[in-house]
Amino acid sequence: MWKPDKNNEATNEIAAIMDWQFMHEGSPMTDLATLLVNSVSGDVRREAEEFIIDFYHGLLEKEMKEVGKSCPYTIDQLKEAYNHMYLALVYGLLMFAKLLKEYFKTDPPRLREAKIDVAILRCRHAMEDMDRLLSGPMKHLLGYQRGKISDESA
Repeated sequence: MWKPDKNNEATNEIAAIMDWQFMHEGSPMTDLATLLVNSVSGDVRREAEEFIIDFYHGLLEKEMKEVGKSCPYTIDQLKEAYNHMYLALVYGLLMFAKLLKEYFKTDPPRLREAKIDVAILRCRHAMEDMDRLLSGPMKHLLGYQRGKISDESA
């Protein structure tokens, strides 16, 4: 989208970039999980996860109230939706990290290794949090119990 001038005419200055390739109706947590899993390091993602869903819910409640409607989701529903999307997206992150080695092949060796180390740490944090979810609040999925499939799911 181009920034308008004083006469509301388009300029050559970018105001926003819209990515329409994944445009669909769905859970708002899909967008949030995609942003956090694919765009930031594990420490930044973990920090954001401490407050961002509560913050989003507060804003959504306020906006809905202003148009005379009630919020369609509880905080717990949003957190569960986020967790489901997080689990799905981690697999893609792991596949993408594998491709980075090829992508970085033209970098000088020290720089390439540093970039690969960052990707490995990001994947490690993602896998740790996947394990935390699947052995805790999301353990009902696949009967997962600390690396084993439980007898209950068989």
